[in-house]
Amino acid sequence: MNEHTSTGGDAPNPVGFSDVVAVILAAGKGRRMGAVEQNKVCYPVAGRPAILRAMEVYRAAGIRRFLVVVGALAEPVMRTVTEEYPETTYVFQPRMGGTGHAAQVAVQALAAQGWTGRVMITMGDKVPRVGAIQKLFKAFDSLRPDLLVSVLPKAGESSAGRMVTDAQGRVCANVEYGDLRKARELGHRIRLKDLELTPDEVEARSPWVNGSLYLYTWSALTASLKDLKPDNVQGELYLTDTIEILSRTGRRVELMPILDPTELMTFNTPADLAAIEAVLSRSQD
Repeated sequence: MNEHTSTGGDAPNPVGFSDVVAVILAAGKGRRMGAVEQNKVCYPVAGRPAILRAMEVYRAAGIRRFLVVVGALAEPVMRTVTEEYPETTYVFQPRMGGTGHAAQVAVQALAAQGWTGRVMITMGDKVPRVGAIQKLFKAFDSLRPDLLVSVLPKAGESSAGRMVTDAQGRVCANVEYGDLRKARELGHRIRLKDLELTPDEVEARSPWVNGSLYLYTWSALTASLKDLKPDNVQGELYLTDTIEILSRTGRRVELMPILDPTELMTFNTPADLAAIEAVLSRSQD
């Protein structure tokens, strides 16, 4: 299961998904859901734990190998997943150091297993549809990037990260909403690659927001994770900073637009969860 190399990224994999591992980040506490005894990824979505619903979609799209990063409330997450996916590998994130730190922990475990294939990283609170995952891999095989990032149209008061492009429309970086809001409060500019932008300029250059579904080549992921720094309002390592790192160092980062937001949903609050269940209910009518 070795990485296929070519100019700009992996070559198409003619045998399907044998060189892909899905890394699911499920170590967070999900405090905004309001229950301290239940990990957010185990909340039922239309009667089925969110993480199981997502893994079912990933399997239907062709993925067979899973690694779940656990931390807070790890035992119930592992118990829930193992009941249906006993082949899943788990790795423990010993401290809440951010999504970048969680990815570093996952990569260390994969490297110990001799993994060198592609890595799909996503969050355990995603509610995807099969079509979105299939589009991700089709786009990756067509574009052959080092990193492919799913993006959604920016609408309303979205708190998702802003996907900033340069004057030529090339991917520049992701700016997390919290950092954007802080810069606005302090009157600061935001430095990205070779740009220095005001918060309003960031908004103007980001018609898309981050869908938090990523597909990396092994070499791009491992190289970019080494350069992460906690230079943000959370003091954490952001996985999203790999976008700017890869872009700045000449690697190819491409975007995969998902025009229908119901193809890749997520929840942070009970209200979000209720909205998702309403969408799923309508689709079954």
